[in-house]
Amino acid sequence: MVTLAATAWWGIGRIRGRGLRTALTDPLLRWAVVSAGAIGISAPADEAWHTAFGRDAVLWSPPHLLAIVATFALAVTLLRAGVHAGHHLAPTPTGALSLRMRARS
Repeated sequence: MVTLAATAWWGIGRIRGRGLRTALTDPLLRWAVVSAGAIGISAPADEAWHTAFGRDAVLWSPPHLLAIVATFALAVTLLRAGVHAGHHLAPTPTGALSLRMRARS
């Protein structure tokens, strides 16, 4: 949900700042929209899978793989967009990565 909200926030900001036609030419935004759409499709596909085949014996069912790959693709796309916008990755005290603003001179 957080990545979908971040994608929507980023996409709306791009459309407001550059206009719809220009925003649609941004390859990172297109990747984000496709990835977010795949995440949205994976939930009903998973429900249909369970209805047709019952409970999964392993994690690697096609709907689960779709959700995992799409979430990873969306996360990478959002991180690349952050770096492209002048942010950089920095480790935090907890060991996670966060985006930090670069000092601009």
